[in-house]
Amino acid sequence: MNRLLPAAIVIAFCVATWLPSTAVSDNLNIDLDLGGDAHEMVLDETRQIIYVSVPSLHEIVRVSAVDFSVIDRLVLASAPRGIDMSDDGSRLFAALYDSGSVAIIDLDALTYSTFDVADQLDDPRAWDVEYVPGERLYVSANPGSGGFAYIAQIDLALGTAQRVANNRIIRAAPVFAERDGQYLFVGEGFSPNSLYKLDLNQPNAPIVLEDDHGSVSGASKLEVSPLGERIHTTSGQVVSTASINQVALVAPGFTQYADDSHFYVAQFNNYDADPNITIVASFDTTTFLPSAEWTLPCPHSFSSAPKDFIALPDGAGFLILTGAKLCGLIGDNGALDADGDGVIDTSDNCPYDSNPGQENADGDAYGDVCDPYPADPDNLSACLFDAGQQDQTIEGLLLQVQQLKDELARLTDSDADGVPDVDDLCPGTRPRAKVDDFGCSRKQSR
Repeated sequence: MNRLLPAAIVIAFCVATWLPSTAVSDNLNIDLDLGGDAHEMVLDETRQIIYVSVPSLHEIVRVSAVDFSVIDRLVLASAPRGIDMSDDGSRLFAALYDSGSVAIIDLDALTYSTFDVADQLDDPRAWDVEYVPGERLYVSANPGSGGFAYIAQIDLALGTAQRVANNRIIRAAPVFAERDGQYLFVGEGFSPNSLYKLDLNQPNAPIVLEDDHGSVSGASKLEVSPLGERIHTTSGQVVSTASINQVALVAPGFTQYADDSHFYVAQFNNYDADPNITIVASFDTTTFLPSAEWTLPCPHSFSSAPKDFIALPDGAGFLILTGAKLCGLIGDNGALDADGDGVIDTSDNCPYDSNPGQENADGDAYGDVCDPYPADPDNLSACLFDAGQQDQTIEGLLLQVQQLKDELARLTDSDADGVPDVDDLCPGTRPRAKVDDFGCSRKQSR
């Protein structure tokens, strides 16, 4: 057998020794790296896909809602921020922040076109989009607290655009929420926050109601109840959509309704809590009191607040966007956790070795329990170094073996004539025959 292997085989061996496989407990943790800071996500229940906008990469990342792995990435011409899906599920819309336009993505063909609304917005920094029945799309812009921008309405059927909301300037990251296609709610982040109600039954969608400025807070993310009678803000306010007056106060955070009887709140705004976890609580819509809660392994901090929250259908789990991660907790829906440590395989740094705490001392892709070099993040170099060291050891062993063979030969006297075989010119003499100094009998010598 050859002592030395070709370099390519050695490298392949080194990689194979720690390369994880391609997540059985009651609940599974998700910790999926998206590659860049994410902004918003939308669940496509029909295709079982989650669309995530990642502005820094100019991408819409498509994530499987089955095993929560990245399927692929759709690269856009500019940075996508707010996203929304058409009611029939055929298109995804994305506000392209640095181009004053909207991407219209065909979700079957995975191709897209753009619609420019920079003139209507009066600013290129498109921020949020909201699709409403009747082929209307609403777009906001975020010029910052000192900038000026308007709300634009696109008629997708006619291919036209116009300003709406009484041509009012709405500043500081305006976001949308709507439920039944009758009214659109716009949250303004300028301090103090403001909340506007637009009547979508009128062609130019005028503002028909707004809060007493300063009475609403947490307008950076809005959620409307299924019957359209309440709207939630991230400060925990529950506001009547009929009067824009507060009717209840719950825990601060992102809200999403399961049905009209209860809703969930991801309580990340409580910065006195453990920053390494996020609590999701279920609230009753009659009493507005919590009825259950779940602990998610999702970090939060004041400087890096989560961006979005989804409660999966049928109580299947919860997803949170935080930084560059899609984080969450789901019920085990079928052999997604091979080692049973509670971490889904596609997020597990040791999918076949239990590592529930995901300890990873050297910060590479492999947890301590399955990392052949837990103190060295460069596993390939470490393995190749070991292979080199091992090769030197083999050389040494072979030398020792040869030395032992030589020594054995010096000790071996097969014809028992008193001359070791290595020095015996006549190793086949008759046993115990009289021989000369060369191991040959006198007869042989003659």
